[in-house]
Amino acid sequence: LPTVRHKVLDKGIGYLAIARFSEATSADVAAALSSLKQQGALDVLVLDLRNDPGGLVDQAVLVADQFLDAGTIVSIRGRASTENQTAHKGGLATTVPVIALVDQGTASAAEILAAALRDHGRAKLVGLPTYGKGTVQTFYDLEDGAGLKLTTARYYTPKGNSLESKGIVPDVKVESFTPDEIVVGAGNGSGAHSGSDVTIGESATDDPQLTTAVKLAKQALRGGSK
Repeated sequence: LPTVRHKVLDKGIGYLAIARFSEATSADVAAALSSLKQQGALDVLVLDLRNDPGGLVDQAVLVADQFLDAGTIVSIRGRASTENQTAHKGGLATTVPVIALVDQGTASAAEILAAALRDHGRAKLVGLPTYGKGTVQTFYDLEDGAGLKLTTARYYTPKGNSLESKGIVPDVKVESFTPDEIVVGAGNGSGAHSGSDVTIGESATDDPQLTTAVKLAKQALRGGSK
């Protein structure tokens, strides 16, 4: 299933959402960035990581590499060793200002990406504090057919902050949209038939987090804060 969506939000402003990180995510992100650039919508990027539970960490590292020219993306620290994943030159969006949307559903690999971009000054985070999943689990098969999942390392951001149980506090805190349910017609009892239930659905204008991100993107276009 596709994990990446993109569209043009406004003149010069592109939108890219990652639902999770699977085998094809980094390639799909690269294709989406190229498409937005061809449409003239990559002067500023709104990167939506809300409700992204994570997935393959190596794919998150490859996506971060599209926005960073150098430096650490994530450190994986075990009891006896530390492994650093670093960025390389040649990314498609290394100079594009990024406004990243995060919330309590942003976890694991998605948090690694968000933290890497913010720690390197490449993104401003908008939304709600993230989930806080920053551990590495290794699964061991036992002789009797059972299994053991053991925490073997922790993820640390480029600035050395642990993600586990803490998450990331966004730069701009904005509450999410909650649909309001309206019952039309009071009715009496379970057999009432004079009314119907109506739920107000979410639209782009009803998404305060996205609205804030677009405002910040427009400020960046005008040469304001990135």
